Amino acid sequence: MQNEPEAIQLPDRSRTVSTWADPFILCAVIVAVYLDLSPLKITTTVLAACIVAASMLAMGGLEWRRAQRFAGNYSLKGNLGHFVTAWLGTMVGLGLVTLAWCTLSEYRFSTYAPLWQMLPYVLAFSPIAAGIAIALGDHQFGASKRGGYQLGLIARGELSDIDWPLLRDDLLTWFIRGFFLPINFTTLVGSIDLFRGKEIAVLSGSFAYNEYYLLTMIYAVIIAAVTPGYLFGTRFIRTETKAVLSSFFGWTVTLMCYPPFWDATLHWFNYYAYTPNPDWMEPWANLLQNSPFWLATVGIAITIFSLIHLWGEAQFGIRSSNLSNRGIITVGPYRFSKHPVYIAKCFAWSLVWMPFAAGGNALEDVRLTALFLCVCVIFFLRSLAEEKLLSSDETYVAYALWIDEHGVFSYLGRLIPPLSFRWRLQYWRETSKSAASPTVSF
Repeated sequence: MQNEPEAIQLPDRSRTVSTWADPFILCAVIVAVYLDLSPLKITTTVLAACIVAASMLAMGGLEWRRAQRFAGNYSLKGNLGHFVTAWLGTMVGLGLVTLAWCTLSEYRFSTYAPLWQMLPYVLAFSPIAAGIAIALGDHQFGASKRGGYQLGLIARGELSDIDWPLLRDDLLTWFIRGFFLPINFTTLVGSIDLFRGKEIAVLSGSFAYNEYYLLTMIYAVIIAAVTPGYLFGTRFIRTETKAVLSSFFGWTVTLMCYPPFWDATLHWFNYYAYTPNPDWMEPWANLLQNSPFWLATVGIAITIFSLIHLWGEAQFGIRSSNLSNRGIITVGPYRFSKHPVYIAKCFAWSLVWMPFAAGGNALEDVRLTALFLCVCVIFFLRSLAEEKLLSSDETYVAYALWIDEHGVFSYLGRLIPPLSFRWRLQYWRETSKSAASPTVSF
């Protein structure tokens, strides 16, 4: 390929939207709030909501300290029309999401009961929070056509002024919030329910028993860390959505990793070797129960990969959001790899479910391993879709090219060029002017 981009330096900290300390502060807040409120006579739903709120406030405060200070040249009175339009559009977006939750049968299952318990409070608080966030964001950075502005133009009947690509991004952003927020919040409630009030008891059994509940606790912290990101984004603290993935391919490989679509995916690629044992005796524990050394070794490895998963998710914190760009992070686990979360997930799952050994015979082991690799490929395709979206951001390009040379897996790109970001970036640039089918484009 011709005209390859030159390798450049890793963007400095002034261009990354997170610091090395952020995930540790966020996790400390989550654990502290849980330990403080868990003994109280409140429902787990309220406890989970308090954890999410505390996380949002703590990380929002850190983001505010790092954000640019007020310019002081904004007049709400002089920009009242823009403010009203943006606020009205935000309310329309919230209304569309709420209407979808009320209409779709998926959200009538008892699993989503925590959503309905907290929704009245969200709806009551949102109009005030939206007004404050819009006013402060406009005050600091000037009026914006993103956020709720485009939907507001529709609500006001000013169709001739609509920027249709921005409207598409706004609608997709609301879809992302509406889809992922219920999943994350209800999962958080369910995870906490498994161990709340039983911490000492569940960590006083066998090694495999302890490991199961320890991983459940880590998973709960992961979900608590990412849930605030789906509540809102605001320019006031620079957590707004800057770009949204719009390709059918990218949305397909992402949504198939989450319920209810995950059930269909797993129907085709089910690599689980089910046994009649309790949940805590998952394949790794069942296969290694007579070998204490390997049981401990594999258990520790699973914990390490789970903690890396947590580290990667918590590094995004309040900016967590699938299918979108809310700022480029180059620190923490992303200093070593562009996709530490996907890599950690696949390694952890391979050890928990051991598809290569849990089948009962060689042929079944091969079959389960092949199915597991198919799931890993889905996550690889997700990474490609995300990289294609982020490749329009010059900070990400600089970061990804640096990782090509200095990342943990940089040798793979040297051995197999298409696995390097440099090769893919050049390919995308060469094909950007050609018409590609939306069903196969990234």
